[in-house]
Amino acid sequence: MSTESTFHQDIGDLEELKQRLWPLCERLSDRLKAKNLAGKTLVLKLKSAKFRTTTRSQALAWPTQLADTIYQYAIPLLENAVGSAPAGSRFRLIGIGVASLTSADEADPPDLADPDAGQRKRVENVIDDVREKLGHDAIARGRGMRRKAEGSPPRR
Repeated sequence: MSTESTFHQDIGDLEELKQRLWPLCERLSDRLKAKNLAGKTLVLKLKSAKFRTTTRSQALAWPTQLADTIYQYAIPLLENAVGSAPAGSRFRLIGIGVASLTSADEADPPDLADPDAGQRKRVENVIDDVREKLGHDAIARGRGMRRKAEGSPPRR
């Protein structure tokens, strides 16, 4: 299961690519939750302005369906893919997906090595509840919003 976005203008800035990645992680998470699924392998896809496709993947310790977890594991994959691209590369598409799908019952178990994981899961569940009642735009994490200094509206 995956989702991707093609840009109107090619992007070469890593920070901008990270910003574009977050809404895709949320969209993927929403789809996983709706189907009561989780993924154990994360897959990142980038397509360069020259139409060269690069993918990076990583097996996770356990299946996940949480946007925050997907994003946290996707960032190093993105940094690796951009860092290994020729200098000055620009990208026209970014995508994120999961493979090795399993039941959501196996997803995101408590982790003694990460005591904050449970709190992040609860926060994401509260955000999901608010969005279900009031609509997707009713609440957003800070990373889902553009910096006010840029003068751009929040991303969805």
